[in-house]
Order: sequence, then C-alpha cells, then structure tokens
Amino acid sequence: ELNAFHNEIDDLIQIDSNPSGNVNGVQAYRYRNVSQARTSGLETGVTWRASPSLSVNAAYTYTQTRDVDTGLELTRRPRSVARLGVDWRFAERTVLATRVRYQSSELSSSDTGARSPAWARVDLSLTHEFRGGLAGFFSIRNLFDKQRDFTDPADFGPRSGRLVMLGLRYRFGDAAAPR
Repeated sequence: ELNAFHNEIDDLIQIDSNPSGNVNGVQAYRYRNVSQARTSGLETGVTWRASPSLSVNAAYTYTQTRDVDTGLELTRRPRSVARLGVDWRFAERTVLATRVRYQSSELSSSDTGARSPAWARVDLSLTHEFRGGLAGFFSIRNLFDKQRDFTDPADFGPRSGRLVMLGLRYRFGDAAAPR
C-alpha cells in the first residue's frame, strides 16, 4: 500500500504548552487556534507471508505539518512513525507475535520550541489456541520499559512502563476448531 495526502486546514485548534508553565505543580496546556495549517505526507504498508507459518508486516508514515502564518510545524504530530510486526506460528495452534513501534520527536511547545524525544517500544505475545474458542496467552508490553520522563513537560513518550500479562481469552460463538 502507498498513500499520499495533503490537507489545507482552516481554523485548526491544537494543544500547546501553556507559556506560564505549571499550575500548582501540574503542567498546564492551552488550546491554540491555528488560522491556516497544512499537513502532507506519505503512508506505506506491506505484508509479506514468508511461509505458511511466518508473516511480516511493516508500515511507515511520514508527515510534514505547517502553521501557514508562523511557518512553524504543528504540535503533537511526529514526522515519522514506523511499525514492524512479525507473527510466527511455530506449532499448529501456537503463535509468537512481535510488534515494534518507533516514533520520531515531535514539537510540544510552539512558544519555546521544546520537543518530545523520539522513542521506540517492543511488545511480545505468545498465544496458544485451545479447542472451543478458548486461548491462553502470555504477553509483555513495552519490553524494555521505555517510559516518558514525567519531570519533563515536553516529553510525550509512552505513559505506561512494562506490563506483563498471563491470561485466558474466550471467543463466544467460536466453537469450531482453531484457524
């Protein structure tokens, strides 16, 4: 897949850091009216079935934004976002899935030019499908425990740290043999 986009926007309301900073120890934000804005970019995606047991998908989005009046980029819109997923069915009903997401830095304050740093996150999951719609899973979200710096009001990286889950899932109406 390949998509190109271009948008001319009138009266965009964006979230911006409040120049006065903290209010009672909490970072304050404000809505800012952008009279005219432009966004344009490319979105790509590919899925490759390498074998009956291995599937790879990748996607990349490149975005340019602009406040037409100031010439500045828009806040909270990263220039690059890349995703990679690999699913490996190493047994008849067992799948190991890996997901990686990368996001480039993004402008967080049009007043100061502060930027949220780039970040990457890795998620893993192991799922075994039992009969009759029941599946067991083990997953780790945010494997490397990448979390935003909560003392930096410009940092909009992942809020949650590593999360480890073990559980069962049941799909109603799925009594047939696993796919």
